Amino acid sequence: MSIPISVWHYNELLSSWSQKGTNDYQEYKDELKYFRVLSNGKKHFYFNSKDYFHHTENSIIKDLKITEFTNIKGEIIYS
Repeated sequence: MSIPISVWHYNELLSSWSQKGTNDYQEYKDELKYFRVLSNGKKHFYFNSKDYFHHTENSIIKDLKITEFTNIKGEIIYS
């Protein structure tokens, strides 16, 4: 079963973060298009690392234990 990728996106009109659906799927090379963070066994997707750091400044995700960062090539850059 393919799981669609939802990317955290900042809506400037609403001044809030929400997840935006994509046509890409998890567990495929589609993931390489996004900045991924593995937190408490769940993948969170962002368009880039800047979005991730901006989101975690005032988000509940900030309180979660981050276990892994990967770069665009899928290589682990922090574990």
